[in-house]
Amino acid sequence: VYTLSALPSFADATRTRLLKTEYIFMPYRPSHAILTAGALSISASTTVTAAAGVDATTAAVHSNATVTGVGNPTVTGPVTSTSASSFSSNNFSSNPGGGVYVKAAQSIPAVSALQFYMRAPTSDPSAIADWYDLCSGGVVRPYGTTGPCTATTTIGTATSSIGIRGWTYTSSSRTWTASKNTLPGTYYAHEANVDTGTGNGTIAKFTVIASAQNPDNCSSKQYGNITWDHYDLTAPAYNNLWMFADTDLVTHSNWKAGSMTVPVVSGMFVAGDQVQLETSSAGAVGSVVAADQCSTASPKGLITTSEVKNPSIYFDPNSDAPFASVITTSLWLDYSGG
Repeated sequence: VYTLSALPSFADATRTRLLKTEYIFMPYRPSHAILTAGALSISASTTVTAAAGVDATTAAVHSNATVTGVGNPTVTGPVTSTSASSFSSNNFSSNPGGGVYVKAAQSIPAVSALQFYMRAPTSDPSAIADWYDLCSGGVVRPYGTTGPCTATTTIGTATSSIGIRGWTYTSSSRTWTASKNTLPGTYYAHEANVDTGTGNGTIAKFTVIASAQNPDNCSSKQYGNITWDHYDLTAPAYNNLWMFADTDLVTHSNWKAGSMTVPVVSGMFVAGDQVQLETSSAGAVGSVVAADQCSTASPKGLITTSEVKNPSIYFDPNSDAPFASVITTSLWLDYSGG
């Protein structure tokens, strides 16, 4: 990118300045086990550590606001916040004294399900063959090259009692509900919510994305929420991604995702607004990012603050995240002339 300026004007220049800048667009790679743009509460028996073969001190937790909580959660990496936090734990092993350290704000890419959708074939081409758009009216379609739910092929139509690939659909709440019989694949719930049914099950390869309606307008944003429990996930169907919610991501009891032992199987949990992981039985391998773009209260959203209470999170920093890019300045040259 070249930029040329002149003083006082190009017509009568007494001084010119030419800037040459080169940028590299790189996939975002998780730098923290848990990273939030807003306030974060970590409590009770929460354990944040590293997956096999990963330095335990890299399993960091950071909030670009404050960290609060109750009890003595365990974190093997640094626990930091941009604003001063009074919370402490005897089990913050990388923080001498157990207090939360102050650290500069950390970069969090913009979270957009629609942007992710349009980049998906480039980031993970093989996943598109097993991709399913969950559309209005309960219609299920394959990936659409011009946007969500634009493919002309119809795979089937779900209702509250008729499932397609293990999913049912409730039109009144725009909610897609996964069952214990959900088939492997990447699922994109277009301007809808995602929930889970009863029972316990395991899905071999699975990724779910929930997009919001009006995601760029906090006052009218709705849908795009994921609520998850009971169903274990063996591996992500889309590269390094378990769940992506344009709005809020909330998990409950009796589920796990990935493998913390060799070979490590991991993925990201991404929320455009807030994330809440609350269970005593979850073992999630990968990382968690909450962008806090809006505070979407119920019923449009699920929660307004992020909380991690009781789960075990095993950090794996070794995979790029396909949902966003960061820009790295590789060259900056300033040519100033008199």
